[in-house]
Amino acid sequence: MRPALDQLARQLAGPFAFCGIAVSHGGTDSFHVATAPNIAGKDTSLMRVASISKIVTGLTLAETIRRSGLTTGYDTHASDVLGWSLRHPKYPEDPITLGMLASHSSGITDAAGYAISPKTDLRNWMALHDDEVFGDAPPGTRFDYSNLGYILLAACIERLGQARFDLRARAYVLAPLHLLGGFNWSGVSNAHRLRAIPTYRRGPDGFAPMIDQHVAAEGVLGAEGHPHHLGGYALGSNPALFSPQGGLRMSLRGMLRLAGSLNEAELPVLWSPDMGEMDNPHCLFDRYSTGVQMFRAPDFYPRPMVGHFGSAYGFKGGVFYDAEADLAFAYALNGVAMDDESDALSASERAVLDAVANLKE
Repeated sequence: MRPALDQLARQLAGPFAFCGIAVSHGGTDSFHVATAPNIAGKDTSLMRVASISKIVTGLTLAETIRRSGLTTGYDTHASDVLGWSLRHPKYPEDPITLGMLASHSSGITDAAGYAISPKTDLRNWMALHDDEVFGDAPPGTRFDYSNLGYILLAACIERLGQARFDLRARAYVLAPLHLLGGFNWSGVSNAHRLRAIPTYRRGPDGFAPMIDQHVAAEGVLGAEGHPHHLGGYALGSNPALFSPQGGLRMSLRGMLRLAGSLNEAELPVLWSPDMGEMDNPHCLFDRYSTGVQMFRAPDFYPRPMVGHFGSAYGFKGGVFYDAEADLAFAYALNGVAMDDESDALSASERAVLDAVANLKE
């Protein structure tokens, strides 16, 4: 099947600027990469991996809780950690917990957006947008996927861990797993930044870079590629500048290593469909852990698996572990069509998932 993965990667390069498929199975890692003409990229090239980032953010939370000695764990009230009141305005008596933020069941939505200026205090922004941020359901009763929730979660990590989010993520997850990369390029050397692949969109005139066309030699970078000034940054004030919801830069090799680190037995189930309503238009959610999607019987793969999909700015990808087959895999499709904003699995993604699933046979 390995030649079949090579062939599939070549087929998808063209519709996509970069296609990468990585598999760890039977004691062997294999990488299958192809690019469109005039596009450079390898399995070690760093790119923005969208919501796959939430795995690292969630694992950082888990380790922060463990090291803090919090006896209440994921049931800890977020307000107690943040130092200010985070409450649903319609249900002010119902606490929002760390577990609810991690599992998208806090009542917080993305209706007000989550592109918060680095110069804006998160607490003030939340107070200004309270009526837009929250949905109709009480905290803990409905799953609504929320990027904003992960920015608030990163603020909790900073307050609880007494260090910047990007530094905690490196110390607690990236470094122990020997993962090269960082949130908005934090901690990544200039030499490795030179390996960057922009996040592309495919238009009538070819592939246009959306993010990381120009990457500064150092610093934590915004979407435009310019460094943020972190002097005087107050912990918990606004970790949106690190993009904890989707700003991790990582290579295909790193994605595969991250997939292989996932152990369902060690992942708490923080949300399950039997706990309440679920916003799930594309059937891409089942149970949810701390930054990890947990599929028991997905319709797009023949066995249970854990990991996370990512889709943003022209990137589609996934990082997963299939315990039954003892198979870890990752894929990156970079260069989605300019007018394609769908979060549903594409035909190309389903082709990758089918090809990987057949490796067990």
